[in-house]
Amino acid sequence: MHPSASLSTSTSPATAFNLASILPMTAWSMPEMAQLFIKTEDGLAMPLMTTSESHSTTTQSSPASSPSTSPRPLKRGRPQQEIDDDVADAGSQRRKHRRLYAREYRAQMRKKVDEVETLRQTVDLLQRERKLSEARRLEGDLKMAQLERALSESAQREAALSNLLTQFILTTMPPAQQQQPLAIPVTVPSSVSFS
Repeated sequence: MHPSASLSTSTSPATAFNLASILPMTAWSMPEMAQLFIKTEDGLAMPLMTTSESHSTTTQSSPASSPSTSPRPLKRGRPQQEIDDDVADAGSQRRKHRRLYAREYRAQMRKKVDEVETLRQTVDLLQRERKLSEARRLEGDLKMAQLERALSESAQREAALSNLLTQFILTTMPPAQQQQPLAIPVTVPSSVSFS
């Protein structure tokens, strides 16, 4: 076996420091220590990882010690503080009164909005009724004007007929009777008013 291929068993201060930092404080024999090193292609001895280090590495990265699987979950965001009604803290009392005032104010505003909506509906209903009554009044006035015009036209026709009848009688009577006044009864409907 070539001397460069064999493992070096001499301990220099640097090697002792490396061994002290890697190996636990136990009694090791030279063959056991030689098994802890491997020879690279350059001829340098590289230490192997011990079982205690591998065990400590696995225990450090175990999921039991990770914060994501801890029994107490992480809280994110602003914590919500529950305020009791019987607390003596002045700030808590102020927050409580502020909440109560805001609740009452919102209730009053909702009530006012409902009242305004009711009043608006009432105004709309009254306006519709007023327009309907005005339309009915205009329709009644139109019918009354039509009726008065029809009555006046019928009275005028009645007077024209009576005049024609008088002239016809006067033309057919003998001259001796024409000097006497004629009494021709004229019937005027009782519903006709000549005001």
